[in-house]
Amino acid sequence: SMEFDLKPAAKQFRRDPLRLFYVHPEDVGFHSQLTQWLDLPKATAANRALVFKTGTQVRVTDLANVLDTTALENQLTQVLDGLHPFRPVKTAPFEPAAAHTEEL
Repeated sequence: SMEFDLKPAAKQFRRDPLRLFYVHPEDVGFHSQLTQWLDLPKATAANRALVFKTGTQVRVTDLANVLDTTALENQLTQVLDGLHPFRPVKTAPFEPAAAHTEEL
């Protein structure tokens, strides 16, 4: 279970055309596809990924070390400022499935 609520932070940090998708590790099938496409670690409760879209680019960043809302907000700030590592998604077409992800 998460110790933070992603929705308020996502709304706070939403910048057009930024779109955020939180990928639940429990969605094993979809997460396994992301693992192949994005070179993510094997899905565990600790391996959480934030997929976000800026303009025409879809990118992913790891949330494994994000333990609370403050850390999440700090990481989102760093991502948006280009200071936190993230990877573009180039290896496969990416269509977020509404049944498996939640747009925030």
